[in-house]
Amino acid sequence: WVQIGDNLAVLRNIEKGSEAYLGIQAAMDSIWTNLSSHADANSDGKVTLGEWLAFEDEKVINCDDEWYEEYVNNIVRGLFAVLDADQNGVIGLEEYVNLMVSFHVQPTDAELAFRKLDVNGNGTIDEEELVNAVFEFHRSDEQDTPGNYLFGPYYN
Repeated sequence: WVQIGDNLAVLRNIEKGSEAYLGIQAAMDSIWTNLSSHADANSDGKVTLGEWLAFEDEKVINCDDEWYEEYVNNIVRGLFAVLDADQNGVIGLEEYVNLMVSFHVQPTDAELAFRKLDVNGNGTIDEEELVNAVFEFHRSDEQDTPGNYLFGPYYN
C-alpha cells in the first residue's frame, strides 16, 4: 500500500514529503492497517497470497451483508476519497487511470475499466458507482457485470 501511495503521488506530480504526499500515505496506511488486521492471520506484518485469498473468501465474498457494509464499503469510501484528487465528489478518467497504473494496470486497460464502471455514461464515477462496482467484483457471478472490469479486462 505504501508503494501504491508512492506511485499515485508520482503520477499526480506530488513531491515526496509534502502535505499532499503525507495525506495520500496516511490514507493508504489506514487502508493497510484495516486490511492487515483481518488478513494477516499469523500477525507477522505481511499478508501472503494464501492469507489474502482466505481473507477475501471469508471476510469479503462470503461474509454477511452487515459486515460487508461496515467493513468493505467503508474501505471503498476511504479509497474513493483518495481517488478524488480534486475533491469534486466524482472520479474522472485521469484520477481512475492514475490509481490503476499505481496498481500496475496498463493505462489502456484502466481506461476500458473506467468506461465500464461509468454505468450512467456521464464521464465520471461517483462514490455509489464505485461501491457497486466493488460489490459486483467480489460477489457477482455475471461475467459481463461492470464490476468485473475494476482492474481492466480479464484475459485468460
